[in-house]
Amino acid sequence: MSIALTPRLRLRYQKVDRLRFTSQRDIARVWERILRQARVPLRYSEGFSPHALLAFGNALPTGAASLAEYVDIRLDGSESLPGSVFTVTSTTTPDDLRRCLEELNLRTPPGLSATAIGVLDGSEKSLQEAVACVRWEIVVSGLTRLELEDRIQRTLTATVVNVERERKGNIVTDDIRSNIQSLRMNDDGVLEAELLTQPRGIRPMELLRVLDPSLALIRATRTHQWIDGPTGRDEPLMAGEFAVASRWAAL
Repeated sequence: MSIALTPRLRLRYQKVDRLRFTSQRDIARVWERILRQARVPLRYSEGFSPHALLAFGNALPTGAASLAEYVDIRLDGSESLPGSVFTVTSTTTPDDLRRCLEELNLRTPPGLSATAIGVLDGSEKSLQEAVACVRWEIVVSGLTRLELEDRIQRTLTATVVNVERERKGNIVTDDIRSNIQSLRMNDDGVLEAELLTQPRGIRPMELLRVLDPSLALIRATRTHQWIDGPTGRDEPLMAGEFAVASRWAAL
């Protein structure tokens, strides 16, 4: 199978362990360095200080881990760079993409790993616009299991769930009930939440505040992100012509 020449790739990656405390701006620098080392033909911004055109989705809160982060990589349209691990041509194949993933993972620091890559045809929405729902696994302390299950039930049966936020220097109140798609505690006592991201997402700490202010956040992991597809929600890579799962994904 071959694909048409494309100006954009969509990469899925994991951000765990110590990199949980690395800002999205710094992660962007890390990925730019990795992609340059791998000789991927990047497109750069114009101006005095050009940088690679990488577009991320909604930023993770500081300290949160993720098994499903995404970045769109704008390519310069040239067919190759000398020594490149990835050549963009009309005959690029899934095997080419798989080799690119493997080469990227040879260069990633501990806590960062590429797990899948897809080819975009240029007409897709940005990640900021396209991602409609995310799933979190949240470990908390401060309440017993029965108490937490009670708070979950109260939240799900409420018609209004208000949270206070700071916006442009002012404190505003938003009703987030319609953004809470599902909320449960699994057998291991971990809080599982599926939350809509539009028009504004919900951070784990905001969710804990509306459940019970006494809850303390121990660990939060974003496990999935979804876009709205023709028949329901889809993996963001499915916006592309095809995607390749890395054989490193299970590590």
